[in-house]
Amino acid sequence: MIGAYAHLNLRMNPFGELEPRHRAQLAVVRLDTVLAHLDAPRAAVQFVGACGRGKSTHLHALRAALPGAHYARLWTDQPDPAGLSGTVLLDEADAVGMIRRARLFRAAERLAIGVHRSFATELRLHGFRVHTVHVSAADPARLATLLRRRIEFARLAEGPIPTLPDHTVHALRARFGDDVRAMEDALYDAVHAMREVRDVAL
Repeated sequence: MIGAYAHLNLRMNPFGELEPRHRAQLAVVRLDTVLAHLDAPRAAVQFVGACGRGKSTHLHALRAALPGAHYARLWTDQPDPAGLSGTVLLDEADAVGMIRRARLFRAAERLAIGVHRSFATELRLHGFRVHTVHVSAADPARLATLLRRRIEFARLAEGPIPTLPDHTVHALRARFGDDVRAMEDALYDAVHAMREVRDVAL
């Protein structure tokens, strides 16, 4: 809600849910190797990691880098997978049944998927050359950059805004490991409770 965080010089809580285009804009990801791999037919990239590690963020960043790509989550109300062709970005492929997944794998020319476990064998059986990226937020510098970008993105006007000190980043990693979603939930609550501009603390 715009105005609820004006006392912090923020137009919203920085750690609330973002639109996909904003997730792509704020992502701290490296895609050079991924894009080079996908620059050929029958190429697949799988982003492998547990929940909350940034698989969807990688796919949204890739979507921004490949304007003609089709993003899909087939366990929701997305279209028939056989109707998706060209470059397809499939989020949460684990949640898609094998038959629907096979139809999409046959139809796609290039593919990027977000999964909790490796699908390399299945992808190779469908003729793809597979590149695997294990997604994690274990790098403290990249994590700090990501979280601080969220705060700056929420800025309302010139002037001071809440800051995220290194010791809070270290505390987040100590408590949540590399689970960025859990960190964002904790930071959402911390910012929501703030009554003045200061360092964000847990």
